[in-house]
Amino acid sequence: MKLVRIISSGKFGLLLLALLSGTYLSLTFGNEDPWFGMVELMKSSFLMQCSMVLFSLHFICKSIYSVMNIKMKRLGSGLLFISLSLIILGILFSVIFRDMEKHRVNVNDNIDKGLKLVSLDLDMPGEVLIVGEENSFTLNKADAVIDDRGKQLHLKAFPFIRTSSGYGYINDAGLSPNIDVTISGQSITMKRLDLLPPNKSMSVPIVTDHSMEIGFAADREIKKGRLTALHYNLQSPGYRIVIKRSDEVLLDEVMQDNMTKEGNNILVKIGATEKWVEIVFVNSRAVLILYMGVIGLLIGMVLYPVEIYYRLRA
Repeated sequence: MKLVRIISSGKFGLLLLALLSGTYLSLTFGNEDPWFGMVELMKSSFLMQCSMVLFSLHFICKSIYSVMNIKMKRLGSGLLFISLSLIILGILFSVIFRDMEKHRVNVNDNIDKGLKLVSLDLDMPGEVLIVGEENSFTLNKADAVIDDRGKQLHLKAFPFIRTSSGYGYINDAGLSPNIDVTISGQSITMKRLDLLPPNKSMSVPIVTDHSMEIGFAADREIKKGRLTALHYNLQSPGYRIVIKRSDEVLLDEVMQDNMTKEGNNILVKIGATEKWVEIVFVNSRAVLILYMGVIGLLIGMVLYPVEIYYRLRA
């Protein structure tokens, strides 16, 4: 019983919460998707799995004590606590045991078994003015319609939508052309590159000892005093492509859609700019626990004001 008291104590719960929070914060440095990194760590690290099990045991013991001490006069608050415990447990178990798949697709691409992207609506500005390093680009909306074996489903970033491949949502979206690069007879094709916001560039390894840097090219530069602003036209974008062998620059060109450049045994072809979306499908074995927690939470929210009313009258 002493071990149960230790595990269910508030100090023990705070210690585990601090450990998990610290791990998550450490993943935010140099990681584009710290939450996805946290999930992968929970799947692969034995120490992290032990921490999650202990955290789950903490809430289970807390819930057991709550059930044992619930009185009819405190039914609302007790049900709220148990429901929150179930929701937290459901989230923890879903993180450990869920399967996650990411798919970057264009319109009319097949996503997964029986799923196809029918349409894509990205609400982004046609022109962007960026001053210095400040990022003023915003993607206001990303909506996608997928065909799930004859059924039309609308996907957004939230809420998650149930599909035949799991719970789906939009994780990312972007704008880029298809690029074909041939170097000394070796070819590589790149699609759906993550080039937004426009003032960022990305480096892509291509063939041995060669790399390619690509980003949007500003169509004009505006100077006012000490400030310099770059203007980007996303409706008819240009792309700056730099191909290097080690530190030697072999090709440095600004290209637009459906253009070809050749030189130094390098051939670069750019196709039409297309919008793409990254859709994530999640399969979790803990959905039932989450549903039970949410239902209990709703009932508890109704009973809690009644409990407060009778406690004030007593």
